[in-house]
Order: sequence, then structure tokens, then C-alpha cells
Amino acid sequence: IPVGYPIRIPLDLLLPEYLPLDHPRRREWEREREELASIRRVIRAANLDGIHIILDAGHGGSDTGAIVEGVWEATYTYDVMTRLKRVLERDTKATVWLVVRDQVLGDDPPPKNQLPPKRQQVLLTSPPYDLADSATGVHLRWVLANSLVARLKKQGVAPEQMVFVSIHADSLHPAVRGLMVYVPGRRFRPTEARPPSYLPPVRELREVGSLRFSRSFSSRSEALSTQLAESLVRAARRFNLPVHPFDPVRSHVIRGGRAWVPAVLRFCGVPTAVLVEIVNLNNPEDRELLLSWQFREKLAHALAAGLAEGFAR
Repeated sequence: IPVGYPIRIPLDLLLPEYLPLDHPRRREWEREREELASIRRVIRAANLDGIHIILDAGHGGSDTGAIVEGVWEATYTYDVMTRLKRVLERDTKATVWLVVRDQVLGDDPPPKNQLPPKRQQVLLTSPPYDLADSATGVHLRWVLANSLVARLKKQGVAPEQMVFVSIHADSLHPAVRGLMVYVPGRRFRPTEARPPSYLPPVRELREVGSLRFSRSFSSRSEALSTQLAESLVRAARRFNLPVHPFDPVRSHVIRGGRAWVPAVLRFCGVPTAVLVEIVNLNNPEDRELLLSWQFREKLAHALAAGLAEGFAR
């Protein structure tokens, strides 16, 4: 399209922030923003002391995630997750829980640039699930996270001291690049999280079962998650990491004309929950960066810094 060529866009296709000031959808969007801002708060925690961080790496096992030029999403997101775990446990007082583990690599990421594609990741349910099916794996992740919430609450840990972080790598148009963060938009939350009947009989299903989400929980969760997401983006920029240039914090995904929230966020009972897309694999610059272990280490430090900022004034 030539520069200066006039384009007519129906108002229905515009995001609410770009509508006229007096448009009903714009007014509703502004009202929701004010409501979310009023309930945001930062948890005071010295060096993440008392904070429980549940870490997840997307895909794994038979599910490679996105594959671009031979680079498997599951391989490199797992590497970043374990680096983040190491930074948190070494430099902060946070307690870290993993949702997934590579049976060969364990929790010790190697100082290697290109990593061989592996399928040894398992979900740490009881018994472990070998990720033979991607849909089963997705649902078992939030089941496991919710069971951890239930166990921690029995130990006297407040839900506000918990956070869920799922690490992914996007596959968008090659023209865009950089980190972005999804949060559980309240409009996309169900009133109940009910595990599918086809899930294997792991212990966590018996511990949790179904879970109900009140309107106040969903609103508060979106506010707290957005607050953390903004901290993660600020930290990434402070570390000079590429960040998606347009709205890097989003309350939902829009793909194929459909708006939705990933299941690991939609059904997650952790009030503060984010899904971080660390790079766009389809972008050659992002992909080249991801193949550097120094970049992945720097990314882990940036995420840790964002978590620390998100839970401290």
C-alpha cells in the first residue's frame, strides 16, 4: 500500500483505545482500565523472600512447539526456564517450583549455543506425564499449578505470594520481533475450571478437582498479572532486550479472527499469572539471538529482575 493512500477501516475492527472518545466501547475500556488500576498493588517482599514462583516451559515431549529453521521452541524455552530457576535460587530468597523437567538435562542448563532437539521432558505430576499428547499436557499444567496453590495455602502461604510464569517463543510475522507478555483477561475467564475427562488419573486431579472463579478474583488476577507483566517488559528494556513494539502486554491472543486466553492462564488459580513469549522465532534476528546461550542467560536475569520489581516497592 503506498504511503498516503487513504484506507477505510470499520470501527468494529478497531481496538477500543483507538475509537472516538465518546464511543461506548471506548468509554467501557477506559472504565475497566480505571477499575484495574484501582486494585493493582505491589507485594512487599525483601528480595522475593516468601514468594513462591511456579515455572513452566511450553510444549515438550512429543509437542515441539513452533519449529523454524530447525529451532524447536520447546528446547530453548526449557533452557531459559532452567536458567531463570538458577538465577532465582542463587540470587534471591524465592522458592521455585517447576511444572516440567527434562529427564536428561535436569535443571542445569549447559553453556552451549545451539541445543540438540530432545523429547525427554515430562510434567511433574504424580505420576509424571510423558507429554505424549499436547492437549493433555496443556490441561495437566494448570491442574498441577492449582494443586501447588492448594498445598501452599494449607501451609499458610497467601495466594498473593505465589506467581505462575509460563515461557514460550512466538511464531508471528517475520517483520515483528521481541518479547511480549500475555495475562489472563477477565473477560476470557470461565466461572469454573473443570479438568477434561480424558486426563490420566494423576494425584493432582484428586487434590484439586474443579475450581470456581469469582468476578472479583478474575478482575484482581488481571490487575496483578498486568502489573507483573509491565515489570517484566520494563526489565527487558532495561537490559536492552528486544521487546515487541506494539502493546507488549496483552490480555488475550487474537489468531485467525478469534480472541482467547491460553488454557494455562485461563484456568490457573494463581492470582498472578503470565505467559511470556521471549522472542519471535520467525524473525531472523530474534532466532539468531535465541541460539546464543549468553542471550538466554541475559534473558533469564532480565526476567528475574522483572519478578523482583513486580513484588517490591
